[in-house]
Order: sequence, then structure tokens, then C-alpha cells
Amino acid sequence: MGGSTALAAITLAALGAIAGPIMAGWVLTAPDAASRAWWRPDPARRPDTALIGQCAGAGALAGALCGVAAGWSAALPAFAVLALLLAPLAIIDARTHRLPDRLTGAAAVAVMGLLVLAAAGHPGLADAGRALLGGAAAFAVLCALRLAAPSGLGFGDAKLGGVLGLVLGWLGWGVLVAGLFAGFAVGAAASLTLLALRRATLRSAIPFGPSLITGALVVAAWANAA
Repeated sequence: MGGSTALAAITLAALGAIAGPIMAGWVLTAPDAASRAWWRPDPARRPDTALIGQCAGAGALAGALCGVAAGWSAALPAFAVLALLLAPLAIIDARTHRLPDRLTGAAAVAVMGLLVLAAAGHPGLADAGRALLGGAAAFAVLCALRLAAPSGLGFGDAKLGGVLGLVLGWLGWGVLVAGLFAGFAVGAAASLTLLALRRATLRSAIPFGPSLITGALVVAAWANAA
């Protein structure tokens, strides 16, 4: 890993840690349909220290992986926004088994827009086009799996997969396939671990979002660092 990539990882990790209180606020407000301006701090819902710490840790880890995946490149802002939105999504899913459209929708629009800007200097915007196709392909595959096995995936997982497909597609078709496969592998490993520890049963609903995020970001980081 080069010096510029390490700098990108450190920068986004620090950003994720610093943004812990903001992301903790989103964990409380984003799932609530009554919170119209969910992105603003709500004085009536102050996150506790434990939640802030969880968000800061998740943000730092997501930021580090996204920094390695992007390197010090024009795509770094897109990966930074992705890290700041994926961290609360993972925590919300772990807490409530929900992936709010507000966060996945904001991530999709912001990441795609920033990737288009990043690709503006590239001939033909090929990278941005591949990112868009990658997001659509990931969403379609997960939707098909959701229809085939309704108890295994939710449409929220499919939407999250579409967001992850944008950055995986940006990095390459092989990265897209490997990233989605890794998400399922992490999910299977997590489920088996919970079963072995008797923290879950075969009937337990286990959130898939955190596993999908972890697998995708690890593969994305590995692809650029290798």
C-alpha cells in the first residue's frame, strides 16, 4: 500500500471517528417516519455515549476501508460519503433489522453524483458508466434472490446492494462479483458463529446488512491495495 493510499485511509478513518455523534443521531432519527428533517440533530433524542462510541468505531473502520479502496484519487469524496452513511446503516440494521430508505437513497444519489464528477476528467466517463451498471446489476441480483427466498433477504438489502454495487462496479466487474460473494460469505460465517454460540437459532432473523457491507468494503480495499 502506497503512501497516498495510507494517507487516504487515515484521513477517512479520522473523519469517521469524528463524525460519531452525528451518525449516532441518524441512527435514532433516520428509521423514524415522523422525523422529517432526520439529518438534523434532535435535542429531544440525544444519543448515549455507548451509541456514539459504536458509530465512531464503525465510522473509523468503514472510513479506513473506503480510504484504501479509493486511494488519494478523485473518487475519494464519494467513498468518504459512502463510509459516513454505511456505518449508521449497519448499526441500524443490527439494532432494528431495518435499512431506512432515507439513508440508502441519500447514499445512492450522493455516491453516484460524486463518482460522475470524479470521472469527468476520464475519456467517455467509462468508470461512471460501469459504476451505474454495477449498481443496477447488484440490485437486480439481490431482488431476484429476495423473490426466490423471501425469508432470506429483504428489499432493503437489495437497495443496499445497489449502493455497494456502485463503488464495486467503479473498481471493476471482477471486484463487483467478488464483493457480493464476500458479503454472502461473511453472512454465512456470522450466522454459523451465532448458532455455535447459541446466540441464535435456525428460526432467528439475522440482519444481513452488516455482512453485506463488511464483505464489499474488504474486497474493495483489497482490490486497490493488492
